[in-house]
Amino acid sequence: MSGNLPTEHWWTPQQGQLVEDRTRTWHRADFAPSDMVLFRRGEGQGSVGRRLSPGEVPPSDAEIVQGGWDHEHCELCWIEISAAGGNPSAGYTDGKGWLCTACFDQYIAPRLRR
Repeated sequence: MSGNLPTEHWWTPQQGQLVEDRTRTWHRADFAPSDMVLFRRGEGQGSVGRRLSPGEVPPSDAEIVQGGWDHEHCELCWIEISAAGGNPSAGYTDGKGWLCTACFDQYIAPRLRR
C-alpha cells in the first residue's frame, strides 16, 4: 500500500486493492432503492436475492421485488448505505460498489490528491 497514506491492518487484500485502484472513478450519489431478483430455495430453505441490472430479463423461476434492493454496504467499513432512516443515505459509487463518505474522505481522497 502507499507509503504513509492511511490504511487498516484488518482490510482484506480486495479492500487494499480497491483503495489503491486508480481505474475506478468514484462519484457522490444518493442511494435509491432498485428492483431485486429473488430466488426461493424451496420450502423452509429461505431465499436469496440480488439487485436487478438495468435491462435484465430475469429467469422464469425468479420473482421481481419492486424496490426490494434497499441498501448497499460500504466496501471498507461495511456500514449500511440506505434511504431508510438511521443510515447514511449518500456515499460514493463507481457503478460497481459503494463507499461511505467517511471512508472515501479518509482513504480515497488523499490518494487522489497525489
